[in-house]
Amino acid sequence: GAYQGRSLTEHEQAIAATWSKVLRLAHPIGPADTFMRLGGNSLMAMSVCAAVGRLIGRRILPSSLLLDPTLECFAAESSPSQTSLSNTVTESLALLPQQLRFWFNVQLRGADDGNHILWAARLHGRVNLEAAVAAMRCVFDRHEMLRAKMVDSDPPSITIANFVAAPLAFESVARLPEVLTPQHLPASLREPFDLCDGPLLRAAILSGPEDDRLVMVCHHIIADARSCEVILHDFDRAYASIVLDGAQPQLDAPPSFAQAVTRLQTASDQVREDASSYWRKALDGSVTVLNLPGLSVLEPSRTVTSIRKSLKLNEPLRKSLFEFCSLKGFSPTAVFLAAYSLVLCRHVGENDVTIGMPTSLREAGEDDELVAPLLNVLPVRCRLPAEGDFLALCRHATLAIAGALDHADLPFEDILAPVNPVRASGRHPLF
Repeated sequence: GAYQGRSLTEHEQAIAATWSKVLRLAHPIGPADTFMRLGGNSLMAMSVCAAVGRLIGRRILPSSLLLDPTLECFAAESSPSQTSLSNTVTESLALLPQQLRFWFNVQLRGADDGNHILWAARLHGRVNLEAAVAAMRCVFDRHEMLRAKMVDSDPPSITIANFVAAPLAFESVARLPEVLTPQHLPASLREPFDLCDGPLLRAAILSGPEDDRLVMVCHHIIADARSCEVILHDFDRAYASIVLDGAQPQLDAPPSFAQAVTRLQTASDQVREDASSYWRKALDGSVTVLNLPGLSVLEPSRTVTSIRKSLKLNEPLRKSLFEFCSLKGFSPTAVFLAAYSLVLCRHVGENDVTIGMPTSLREAGEDDELVAPLLNVLPVRCRLPAEGDFLALCRHATLAIAGALDHADLPFEDILAPVNPVRASGRHPLF
């Protein structure tokens, strides 16, 4: 049957009554309804916030309603318990090394959108907003990192709430381009996150003339690319179950964040020493400053602007590449790395370059559905062979990649320590 939603809590009923009075509504208000979509405006929002503030005995900022949350989200934020969207939290947990990296970047340069992850999905047919809110709530209930926020302590730590109202907004737009970019998003989705005030994921349904899109933005400190796939897949499963079967789905819990932290931080002393020894030898004497033409690599400024270029191989070239890899026993990654390092060396007049290669730290089958930034960056050093043989360069690239992956569990900061490169605020220390 059709999904009818749930009954309102006592506090939600009080909020709904206030909305109905200010908006002069005769019909019931559900948990997925939003104030602005029901006909509200900024003056009405101020009246509602003042009334709710008197009800619970503390001030409610108008911005909490002007950002058009659902009734459920606004009620959770205006809870008399003053817990701001969440209830009981876990004890503080240690951050992963890569999370510490994101944290210190924010402390250094302030909050910005440089570490935001954006992804979107086209929805088939018009969205059932109430079912979408319920589906998003299922996703938040399943994944701890979606209920997490950072704690500015020494050292920095993380807490996970038992409950967070799933933040799903709705907005009608005049046009939805085929490919969404941050410039196409509502301002509420583009704003920098406050890492100490979760949740660190925002979601919205953008309703265009021809279709609806689910858009999500999160901070990299809680997720990686695989996490985004998991979140979208879980939302799809939950939404389909609610709409088609009229029932809340049962999603199995993935491994806990604490378990992942423990696994990644409990490598034996011998394993860590072997990894440190490998990286010390691999990076000894490496070139850490590439004088690329037209760039001032020591420019003391830093931005989050970057350029992403996609290279599509035509079919004959793609076929030739894979035939070459099959014949010579190389992976396409090794061949591309060899070619890229050759181009870089020619541009900078060196025969030795180090290239950053991101890699996943997920254990096959164990962490596959865990939402967390389980990644590392590995410095892969490529040196041109004296004889100028491309096959020899591919063999060297293969060995460099294999060695790096074998010692990938050592955090990047620990990889970097023995190299101790010259630092400059406007550039990466190795790449």
